[in-house]
Amino acid sequence: MRLKTINFILAAVFFSQNSLTGFTGQVNSEGINIRSDSTTESKIICQINKGDQVEVVSELYGWYKIRLPKQAPSYVRKDLLECTSYEKAVGFGNSMQIPTNKPCLSARASKDRINVRLKPNESAPILGRLSKNELVNIVNTAGDWQRIEPIQNSFGWINKKFVDKAPEKKRR
Repeated sequence: MRLKTINFILAAVFFSQNSLTGFTGQVNSEGINIRSDSTTESKIICQINKGDQVEVVSELYGWYKIRLPKQAPSYVRKDLLECTSYEKAVGFGNSMQIPTNKPCLSARASKDRINVRLKPNESAPILGRLSKNELVNIVNTAGDWQRIEPIQNSFGWINKKFVDKAPEKKRR
């Protein structure tokens, strides 16, 4: 009987640590780090400031897992993306030519489970994964890598003491 009680308590603690319904949070301090994992030793992805809103998706051991904000660096290898939109296509009458020297504005993932990384190298922490044919917005090019806007399924971690639940907007 005692073993069942201990198991029940452990299960309750585990699920209370992991079962958080998502919510919009508001940062309560300046210069708060978003990290690649739920520890102070993990890599810093970017910083956010007091009043910034974050989308909290879960909680673990005093940390919130959040969707990355737009300013978070996110990189994908160029050879794993197919450009879908260039800065400006050059028109010649009724035919359009694909520019070879114009920057790519958006691209499609050419494979499934493409790693989105913190920096433009293979050893950088993984922030998320692209699905085949998922579209991304290109921010700029860094060698053989494209910096993209963070995707919907890319996440970082922030200590929960720096996030308050944002007030709900009143409906009219």
